Amino acid sequence: MKSKTLLTLSKGLIFRGLLRNVQSVWIEYFVGLIRCYLLTGIILTIVSCSNEDFEVPNAKVLPVPQGSTIPLENLRRPVANQFPQEIITYDIPDQFVDGYVISNDVSGNFFKELFIQDKPSQPTTGIQVLIDERALHQRFPFGVKIRIRLEGLSISEQNGIVKLGVLVDNQIEPIPFTTIDTTIFRTDEVAEIIPLDINIDDITEALESVYVSLSDIQLDKSVIVPQLKTFAGERDDSFDGLRPLFQCSSQAFLTLCTSTFAAFNQLSLPAGKGKITGVLTKDFRGFDYVLKLNEVKDIKMDIEERCDPLTFGCDTSIITSKEREVLFIEDFNTVTNPNSLEAEDWFNINVTGDEVKWDDKKITNIDNRVLDISANNTGLVPLEAWLITPEITVNTVDDIFFSCSIRTDNNNGKALNIWVTNGWDGNPLTTDWQLLDLEIPINNENYVTLLQKINCLEGNIRIGFQYRGFDPVITSIYEIDDVQFFKLSKE
Repeated sequence: MKSKTLLTLSKGLIFRGLLRNVQSVWIEYFVGLIRCYLLTGIILTIVSCSNEDFEVPNAKVLPVPQGSTIPLENLRRPVANQFPQEIITYDIPDQFVDGYVISNDVSGNFFKELFIQDKPSQPTTGIQVLIDERALHQRFPFGVKIRIRLEGLSISEQNGIVKLGVLVDNQIEPIPFTTIDTTIFRTDEVAEIIPLDINIDDITEALESVYVSLSDIQLDKSVIVPQLKTFAGERDDSFDGLRPLFQCSSQAFLTLCTSTFAAFNQLSLPAGKGKITGVLTKDFRGFDYVLKLNEVKDIKMDIEERCDPLTFGCDTSIITSKEREVLFIEDFNTVTNPNSLEAEDWFNINVTGDEVKWDDKKITNIDNRVLDISANNTGLVPLEAWLITPEITVNTVDDIFFSCSIRTDNNNGKALNIWVTNGWDGNPLTTDWQLLDLEIPINNENYVTLLQKINCLEGNIRIGFQYRGFDPVITSIYEIDDVQFFKLSKE
């Protein structure tokens, strides 16, 4: 009996153990299901939130309304280049304007804005439309023709750009998200947008907010050497990366503008020469013309041969402990008429057939006089004027240097180069010059002193200050002071 009892007890214990194991397994199974369910819910919630934050649904298929349409040019013309800024608000029902979308925010280089132009090819005008919505390429893709209901909208030139939106406290603000479907209508037409081929010196106010293409163009050497910069990923880039473009054929500069939020902001700039296509607009100040890319593929600079001029290769080192012997100096303090410089063997020559030249200017806050120049309001495309120093005889034995002080103001592009020659023939266009590789200032700041050793080029030496501006694209002001040649004493 005892053995049977023990056996029965043993079986009971085993059975209860198995039951506990089975129960444990089922409990773990159900707990796992609950955990999975909860985790799935969390993930779905996160994805749902993410979609609400970063994705925008495609535009609703809505009938395109009919009514009277205003040509885009007639919309823009009354407010462009007005001071004080004209603001027009539309209140007529069923009045519209049509345009073709030329901006694409898929790469993040445009934000809550559409640029539209009047025709898919050979456009004559364009405007910026402010819209309170991200990912606009989903609603209004590149090339689509849209119709905008004007009732309740306002247009004005603000920060140098003609903008269409809603008027709030005398400012043009984005069209609210809640009224997009009743304000902007997508048509069935999606056109092939053919960029307008231009040169930089062709740019006028009429081409602002137009899709353009520039050939024979490269990034300026300053952002290529000694190492390639990124589109907008440098430490000093704030909101936008601004990179100077140089067109070999026109010898003119334009600024490439890339948002620091663009998907390609960290990519390195191309080092070659080629073609670039984008929207011609202005920077955030509304002062400088800039080109903005839709996508990085719109810049194709795969030609290795660049058009940089040869630079003067003299060593720029200087031993500051040596004493200077001044050979020539001009501080312009007695110059009240630039024509008086001719008697001192200076040359002040405009080579583009106009009378605009380097002129004297009094700096009242520091009681100083300088020579300055700007293409602003000259209407000259280009304005090219040379200021050429008297000659100085140089040998290769002495350490001889050239220096000057330069300041820039309202700088909207590089317009100044400094050259050296030992073969001046009386004409700056036929003289054999060598470019001085100097860091000419581009920011509005105090005077910067530039220094260049020149005694590796012997003979009768002259320095030429070449100003080449393009009104209204590049109208930077430059001021020159304290031009001198000196040599270092022997040790």
